[in-house]
Amino acid sequence: MSDFVFNDCKSIWTQINYCFDGRNKAYVYLFISKKFRIVYVGQTNDRNGTFGRASNHIEDNGTLRQHFEDKFGLKLEEANDLVLISYLLPQTQEYIGTESSYREAVEYLVQKKLRDIRGSLEPRFDLISRVRYSDRVSSIKLQQFTDKIIENFIHNYQ
Repeated sequence: MSDFVFNDCKSIWTQINYCFDGRNKAYVYLFISKKFRIVYVGQTNDRNGTFGRASNHIEDNGTLRQHFEDKFGLKLEEANDLVLISYLLPQTQEYIGTESSYREAVEYLVQKKLRDIRGSLEPRFDLISRVRYSDRVSSIKLQQFTDKIIENFIHNYQ
C-alpha cells in the first residue's frame, strides 16, 4: 500500500489484484498486523474472493473485528498496518465446491504451523482466529501445499 499527498488531498492506493475474483476459486487468507502482532487465518470460496470475504470480517459483528477488539479493547481501525494476504487454492472441485473440508483442512494446517513457528519470528505474533479441525489434514498433498504457504509467509513476514 502506498500513500501520497497531492494538493493537500491524501490518497491511499490499495492493490487488490485478483483477490476480488472468487468465481471458481478458493483461497486461504491471512490478516496481519505487525504493530499489534496478530495474524488471523481464514478460508473462502466466496464469489467475491477474499476481498469480499474481508468485508464480512470488518463489519460491526465480523469475527476479525470482534477478536481484535476483545483482545485489545480498541477499534479495529487502530490497526492501521493491517494487510490481507491471499493464497489461491487449487481450482478443483474439492476446494471450490460447497463442501468445505478441504479448505478447512488447509486453514487448520496453516494456523497449526503458524502456531509452531510464531515464537521464532520477529515480531512474534498471536493468532486471533479460530479454525475447525478437518479429518483431511492427514493428506500429504495438503500438508505439502500448506508448507509452501508457510514458506511464503515467513519470507514476506520478516
